[in-house]
Amino acid sequence: GGRGGERRWLAVRPRPAGGGGGGGRAPPTVLLVEEAAEALIGRKLDEAALERLAKVCAGACRPIDDKRGTIEFRRKVAGVLAGRAATTAYARAGGK
Repeated sequence: GGRGGERRWLAVRPRPAGGGGGGGRAPPTVLLVEEAAEALIGRKLDEAALERLAKVCAGACRPIDDKRGTIEFRRKVAGVLAGRAATTAYARAGGK
């Protein structure tokens, strides 16, 4: 949970490639990664916090290995996207 009994969540909601399902692909799965929120709440958004966030998100995802990307690549992307999302949210919140 967050400070003072608040609950804050970080969830990733990817958009399906090509605008929808089809092609035999399973739809993306939304994961609730509470440890990712805990990596940021109450901390300065610095390189160390972003690295921790990326590590947590990469470890939480369950990617497949196919012709569009390896498991390692997809985990790396999950971490990078989580960092970008956190940085964007921080900027939109006025750096607070």
